[in-house]
Amino acid sequence: MACCGQDKQAKKNEVSPMNGSSKSDLSDVSDDNRPGIRGVFTDFAEKTSVSGIPFIRDSTSKIVIGIWSVLLIAAIGAMIYHLYSLFARYFDYTKHAEIDMSFAVLTFPAITICNVNIMRYSKLNNASQEIQDLVASIKEKYDTVLAADDYTDLNNIDTTNITIDEYDPQLGDYYQGVDDSAPSDVDTSVFGKAESKFQDLFSYMDTETQRYTGHQIDDLIVSCTFGGAACRNFRNFTQTTTASYGNCYTVENNKFIARRSGPDGGLELVLFLEIDEYIPGITSGQGAQIVIHEQGTYPFPAEGISISAGDQTVIGIKQMKINRLGDPYNECTQPEDTIASKYSYTRNLCQKKCLLLKIIQTCKCYYQEYQSLNSILNVSSTTKSCKTVEQNKCRANVTAKFNDEENSCNCYNPCSESVYEQSISYRQWPNKAMAKYLISQVCQNKTALCSLLWNKSMEEL
Repeated sequence: MACCGQDKQAKKNEVSPMNGSSKSDLSDVSDDNRPGIRGVFTDFAEKTSVSGIPFIRDSTSKIVIGIWSVLLIAAIGAMIYHLYSLFARYFDYTKHAEIDMSFAVLTFPAITICNVNIMRYSKLNNASQEIQDLVASIKEKYDTVLAADDYTDLNNIDTTNITIDEYDPQLGDYYQGVDDSAPSDVDTSVFGKAESKFQDLFSYMDTETQRYTGHQIDDLIVSCTFGGAACRNFRNFTQTTTASYGNCYTVENNKFIARRSGPDGGLELVLFLEIDEYIPGITSGQGAQIVIHEQGTYPFPAEGISISAGDQTVIGIKQMKINRLGDPYNECTQPEDTIASKYSYTRNLCQKKCLLLKIIQTCKCYYQEYQSLNSILNVSSTTKSCKTVEQNKCRANVTAKFNDEENSCNCYNPCSESVYEQSISYRQWPNKAMAKYLISQVCQNKTALCSLLWNKSMEEL
């Protein structure tokens, strides 16, 4: 047993030196073959396809090596600059306009019609006493102007008592003392001041009285056709009321699809403007205000088209659909972001809403000019309209400062919208025969006017 144990130990002793000798030899080989920086560069120069590096490796002239080194460094610098330019352009999010012209059926836009006369003269007795006094005062001057035989007679007209203070001592001339930028667009003529005052007083009336005294849709719209089919169904019309134009009516229907160009393929309206109902001295012109806007959006009549009475007006429209990329290319608002779930978003509506809210917050009163907008602002029942001198001065100042501030309300363009380019042409209309026919159509609804209209001359009509 002892013998065998010794032999086994001896065998182990013989193996151990051999293992130790093998490790030492491998370590020596690894140290001898480890490449240095020059070796790495030489190996890279043999395998790379980059021009210049093999010449630097193989050349024995320092001048040649220097030239190729400079060229290589310059090429690398140019590559870095080019890459930087590409990344800078990419992260700059440059915008490009892509225009695609096509001819297709057109979903007809909404059309809003307003009579330029705010209130019917025959309904003046339903208005406030302040409005009645104002109209009586200005009508006296208006009749004097009409009766003048010579322009020199107009120089003798006494206008000293035609002041805003006289019409409503509580209001006073609230433009007096306002910042210089506020009253720059205010008409300071006799009739201009009277019209401005009338609009203010009209805005203070309750909505029901405003709508009743204004022009009614069944009187305004004599006929309505779209694509040759009758559309004088007043369910297609919605009503808005403003202090500048009174009752306005918007016709819109998703089924209105224009499939061909020309008047026969679009909307045709015949309007009865009730010129005999115009308030003398307040309404200075005769005609209607037309607004062409995208369906579901709020109309702003002041930005529309003025058409005159006694003319046929043909308005050609071309739709342009705009799709904006949005963040990160630019700021835009999604069109489905409605305001009070009633009107689709537009930048103009957003700005107007922001202005009205600023007036409420700053002046502690609300501006009555836009009745339909005030109804969606959730104005507190304790908040009153701006009537006093100080309140209206405050309102004028807030409006002036708001106009000087650029995008202070974060009102951006919609990410998707349709705009309509318009081309307008006129011709005198109607002739005598057509005028008689139209009078007969009006007489079906307003028999009291029949004899009056029938006996008028073409010039008077």
